[in-house]
Amino acid sequence: MVSNGAYKSAEHRVIVNSKKERISIAMFFNPKLEAEIGPSICLTNPQNPALFKRVGMEKYANDFFSRKLDGKSNLEHMRIEQN
Repeated sequence: MVSNGAYKSAEHRVIVNSKKERISIAMFFNPKLEAEIGPSICLTNPQNPALFKRVGMEKYANDFFSRKLDGKSNLEHMRIEQN
């Protein structure tokens, strides 16, 4: 969202190895709840308009955690519909 679609995120996929133990640690980095998130202003202009909505971090987090785990549906929910 911040890169306005310039950088694509990789889907996290785990391959099980029955012969070797594996440990994963989930880490999350988020702005403070009072922050507004959306495409970086320096990456948008009339020739490259914003592809995603700007929203408060608290609303984004509430929407994210209230949705069913359905792939990247929350990211698609944030996309601005193009005419």
